[in-house]
Amino acid sequence: MAEVNMTQAAGERQSQSQSQNTSLTSLPPQPGTRISRFEQVVANNEPVLESLVAQLPTESILNLYHSSRFLKSLFQQSPISWKYMSWRLHQPSPTPAHTPPATAGSQSRQSSNYALDQLLITRLTSLVLDNTAVSGATLFQTVMILRKDTLEHVSVRGCKNVSLKYHINPWLTMHAMAMQQPRSAKPPELQKLALKSLYTYRCRHHRRRPYLPSSLNRKESDSEPTHELVLTCHKLGIWTDTAWCTTPGARCFRRRGYVTMRVQQDPREVWVVYDRLWRSRNWLGSAPGTMPTTRPRKRKRDGRAWEEEIAVNGEPVGLAPEGKDVPVHLRRSHYQFVENIHCSNCATEILERCEQCSVMMHCSGCRKTLCASCAFDRPYLRNQNATEEEKRKFWWAPGCAVSPCSMQDTDPAAPGAPNQQNTLPNTKFKWCCTEPVFSGGGGITFGTAPQNQDVDRLRAAPLPPNNGYEDTEFSFNEFGDSTELIGSPLVRSNVTGPGGRWASLADMFLHGAQVGMHEDNDSIPRMLCDSCYNSDQWKIKCKACAVPLCLKHDVKEKQRVRICGYKELGVEKQELIARLKATKLFKTLWLKRKEQQKQEANKQRKSEAQRIMEEAQLALAANVLLEETRPKVNGIPQLSPSLFPLDRPVTSTLPIRVAEQVLNPEVEPIGRPLSPGSNSTGPLSRASSPAPSARSATGTPEPSKAAESTEQQQILPSDWKGCQAFFCASTRSQGDHRRRCSAVMRQCQDCKVFVCDDCVTGFDKSCPCSGCRLPEGETDSISGGTAAFYCPNCRHDRIVSRKCKRHLTCLSRSKMARVQKERKHRQRQKMTPEQRIGHIADVLLDQPHLGGFGDADFTLDTFYNSIDQELQELQEISLSAVNVVRRVQNLRSQAPPGSPAALALPNIIIEGMESDSSNAQE
Repeated sequence: MAEVNMTQAAGERQSQSQSQNTSLTSLPPQPGTRISRFEQVVANNEPVLESLVAQLPTESILNLYHSSRFLKSLFQQSPISWKYMSWRLHQPSPTPAHTPPATAGSQSRQSSNYALDQLLITRLTSLVLDNTAVSGATLFQTVMILRKDTLEHVSVRGCKNVSLKYHINPWLTMHAMAMQQPRSAKPPELQKLALKSLYTYRCRHHRRRPYLPSSLNRKESDSEPTHELVLTCHKLGIWTDTAWCTTPGARCFRRRGYVTMRVQQDPREVWVVYDRLWRSRNWLGSAPGTMPTTRPRKRKRDGRAWEEEIAVNGEPVGLAPEGKDVPVHLRRSHYQFVENIHCSNCATEILERCEQCSVMMHCSGCRKTLCASCAFDRPYLRNQNATEEEKRKFWWAPGCAVSPCSMQDTDPAAPGAPNQQNTLPNTKFKWCCTEPVFSGGGGITFGTAPQNQDVDRLRAAPLPPNNGYEDTEFSFNEFGDSTELIGSPLVRSNVTGPGGRWASLADMFLHGAQVGMHEDNDSIPRMLCDSCYNSDQWKIKCKACAVPLCLKHDVKEKQRVRICGYKELGVEKQELIARLKATKLFKTLWLKRKEQQKQEANKQRKSEAQRIMEEAQLALAANVLLEETRPKVNGIPQLSPSLFPLDRPVTSTLPIRVAEQVLNPEVEPIGRPLSPGSNSTGPLSRASSPAPSARSATGTPEPSKAAESTEQQQILPSDWKGCQAFFCASTRSQGDHRRRCSAVMRQCQDCKVFVCDDCVTGFDKSCPCSGCRLPEGETDSISGGTAAFYCPNCRHDRIVSRKCKRHLTCLSRSKMARVQKERKHRQRQKMTPEQRIGHIADVLLDQPHLGGFGDADFTLDTFYNSIDQELQELQEISLSAVNVVRRVQNLRSQAPPGSPAALALPNIIIEGMESDSSNAQE
């Protein structure tokens, strides 16, 4: 606005107002200038100009105004160009967020005042200056006075230089006093006031917190100008965004919270002022910084109708029925939340109330809205027996015979009856887990993150039921089960997975949506009615403290629950995502490889068919030629050997050779290849050995390690999975006011799996060996000892991997002996013969009884037995080496001298070994 320099004298304003009645088509162009086609269309067609101005924001109109001299002159004389102007800025976040350092130009632009004294535009109808540095003196002493007969809507929300006490209220009071005088006595400048709506919330000297009647008498308080603003605007018929909550007594949560902090003063009456535009905050469309650079994904319907408006920088654009000329409080995105709202229980019409009452008396699950009487455990009956005249006593709360500001909640006592104690009623609504923070000024925040658009989902209240706004966890089908649940609706007896609801942890993560896919943020707190809160499909109870755990927030969003037998949910989810990605990659590679094999098989099949066809054609031609040249005896052709048998199967791969007779399949199978090596009488080799036929007996298969692996799996008892019960997190997050859980869970030192106290009771004591101890200087925080805690699976793994030498009672003696034998065998394989004998001698020297072996643990018989066992193993190794050398010599003798095979095989000679095969066998 500082860039707009449109200063005009008073005489020029009169001449300009007279020129407004002239047609735009009579506007002559300046000499020596050429008019573009766009300028000609806009200047000669007033509906086109009106449509253009209605669909462009103020910033674009100013840019178009400065684009050429002709358009500048056109917009100055046009009566529709400057009717609706908006320089609104977005309301700053209530929580401090990191902002980048501003440049010198932007800093001066933010702190400078707006030159509204120079902005005297004709036919100004709407002016929006939210959160700007506009001067209140300039606005109400210049613009509002000169344009009072045309200006219908003004918004100065958040303007800290505009004061209720010094700028707005004096100007409104002057017009209110003039209204009480007769028309003839009114000054000419006060006879007509076109203002219909005035937005002043969060400007200077505006009270946002509740206040007592006694504070109205203190002039240094902001309660008096705020109270006066509401009363004066009601007298003048001006709609303002400041009002008093109509929820009676302590049933208003803001009023109850204010009274709770001031118990000593015993307040009997509390005025709760609130922002009537608390949902949209006079900003239509998406918030700044939320529009993605790419194509936005379609958002799920969440009731934020003000964000679905067609607007640019919070300013609505477009044509009728709701164009730029319609303020926010007259648009459907606002009045659908405050008009024709009835109680879902008693069908009573619900008046407009503050943001905290609207949110906390509306169920986010079934979208049920209750009035102030049905939303508590005790009904409010003070207005039922009143007459119609008494119900019209308060213009701001129609239907109320008792002021809603009164803290007296009980019914008046009958004559002669004792007075009832004024106790506070209890609400029927509860938060699922996390509670948002309602500030005294009407702000709604939750969590530690900076303010974002997710909190606006709480502001979309109340929403009508049966319109698709219900939570998916509370959408029931005809069988009584939920159609789209994060978990199964009820605990089933045939499911042994986590919590008795899922077959595995993967099903818990994959139910409803794929793991890792981007989806809408579900961290918004939910207010639930009694029927939804008491249902079982949205929660699962903690095994220790029986506190309900929210499946959407605690399990899916925050992942702050602990499950016996599993790691932290964040780690489990990352591992599951990695497995899913690996499985997808393997499937892709497998399909690609299968397709390649299929293509190769098709190519090979085509080439084989072509080769067989060529062979058949060649055989046919050869037989015809042979038939023509065959000698005849007495007219009969002489039989001769056929060069190519024509009755050979098409699929056969036999080589072409001369056959004396047709092959008989019964004598020799066709499928067996006839290679020259098969008829040779020389020594057999690997290259010339015949392939085994179907009738030949198969040899003894080589020993495999299947038995060893099976035996190894039997040793490891991997069937321990824990009780799989749910437990609360060790600490509560901010905003979670549930009591702290007292459950003590141990965590495995190796696999980091949680184990509950009930499962730990059935385990053996921790192993005290040196391999199972904690590092030096560390102690267990629960037991206080130095032994580390391991789950049963890790304890057996440590026994097999030789990290722990302790005998476990869950293993039988035979299995333990097998494990110990396997250990010794591995150790001996790593030693040389000299090291083995030295090891036995070291064992003897380490014995404490050197005088005699009779009373020692290691006896002489044990020594001799160990020596015999070592010698037997050495003999077995030597015999195996001799057999390998003999096989190499036999293969070398079969190969011709100087051949590559003979050169590749080494010539190994063992001293003392005779060449005779018979002596070698002996």
